[in-house]
Amino acid sequence: MDLIACITELLDERGWSKYQLAKEANISQSTISSMMKRGNNPTVSTIERCCQAFGIIVAEFFNSDLREKELTLEERKLVSDWRRLLPDMQSAVRQMISAALPANQES
Repeated sequence: MDLIACITELLDERGWSKYQLAKEANISQSTISSMMKRGNNPTVSTIERCCQAFGIIVAEFFNSDLREKELTLEERKLVSDWRRLLPDMQSAVRQMISAALPANQES
């Protein structure tokens, strides 16, 4: 599997620049540039950070079929944002969603 091609595909799907990936994944721009321009394979840590930024799990990174079946781009963005929230913030979001849903639609 071409790891850089997979990252490029995920960037293209989201319309992200390499700069935006670096920012979202909390990775230096030089690491991203080196990886993309020189073809250096990312480390496991870099893959994990990219996956978190993209709102996917590592298994989805290595198996594009998992990505394509489940979530829309908007839903993946929500999951990505959710994962960056602190537990008390997640609780507040759950309460807001519950309050916004009609009583028969709460999960």
